[in-house]
This record gives sequence, structure tokens and C-alpha cells, in this order.
Amino acid sequence: MSQNSWIRSHLRAPVYSEALITKDYYVVPGYCANISEGGCLLYSAENKNDNDVFSVMFLLTHYPDFSQLIRTDLFSLNRGMLKNTPIRGKVVVRRNAPANIPGFPFPYLHGCKFLNITKEEKELIDNYVKRYARNIVFVLNLFEGMDVNNTNVSLIRSLTRFLGYSVDMKLPFVRQKLLHDYQSLETGFRLSGV
Repeated sequence: MSQNSWIRSHLRAPVYSEALITKDYYVVPGYCANISEGGCLLYSAENKNDNDVFSVMFLLTHYPDFSQLIRTDLFSLNRGMLKNTPIRGKVVVRRNAPANIPGFPFPYLHGCKFLNITKEEKELIDNYVKRYARNIVFVLNLFEGMDVNNTNVSLIRSLTRFLGYSVDMKLPFVRQKLLHDYQSLETGFRLSGV
């Protein structure tokens, strides 16, 4: 990253979506890790430089609001029943770093700013981020409501899997990851030169 500092001006949320990255009729696979109205965090099979411009496409999932569903409906949720909307646009790379995730097929990490997404796509993204935040709060409240019999464990597992979190994580790590994601949703922070 250059010596410039970037200030995040939009709330972001995890996406967990495969992505296509294109430039000059050349397509490489990628993975969109999080999104905001202002940009996205991409993992890529190809290294990019700061200020590189390219096109990206990924799917944005329409999650239901967990607080509006009854317990039996929450247990029956599956990702196959959800609507997905493709988000397409040009981005500029604002931050680069190696991914450093052993075995992960995308070795490069790019913090990107959207250049030309539509007003409708911005609204979809804004609604997605707000809904994701509400759903994280809902699941965190399930942790708070656990009793000695751990009555909420199976629902927590079901909803976190539905949101894209690993099913292999132990519950304290799931809670920690949810708290981290919620804090990054609620706080903008300064990205400084590496």
C-alpha cells in the first residue's frame, strides 16, 4: 500500500461469495470476503497493484431478517432458498497484501473501491449490510440467552452456518468471530500504510 492513508466511510459486512475478476478480456477467479457501499475486499488468483482498475462480479445474497422469523422457520433456513443478485462494477485497488492463508487458492488480497456501481446496487449493498448487522445481533443475543442446558446451541450452529461461518469452529470462537464482524460493521477505522 502507498504511504497514503484511507479512511473507511461505509459500514461493511462479510459476503463469502465467489467472484469473477476481468481486465482486457482476461478472467481470473476470486473470492469476495466483505462489502460496503464504497467497495469490497477481494481475494484473487492474480496479483494487482495499487491503483489498478478492473471489473468484478459476485453474488449478493438476500438474507431474511432473523428477528422476524419463528424458531421453527429459523431451523429450516437453507442457502438454496435465497435470492442472489449479481453485483457488477469497476473497482480500483486501494490496498494490497498477501493473503497468507495456507491451502487457500487465492494468494492475493485487494481492498478495492467501487468506481461505477448503480444507485440500485448501492441500495442493495446498504440493505445487505444493515440486515447482516441485525442478524449478527440476533445470534449474539442467542449466546446471551444460553442456559446451563445450552438450549440455543443448535440454533446458533444452524444460523451461523447459514450466514457462512465455519461449522468446525468451537462456540467461543464462533462468538468471537461474530463480535469481530459486528465491531467492524459498526466502526470505521483508518487504514494506514504497511
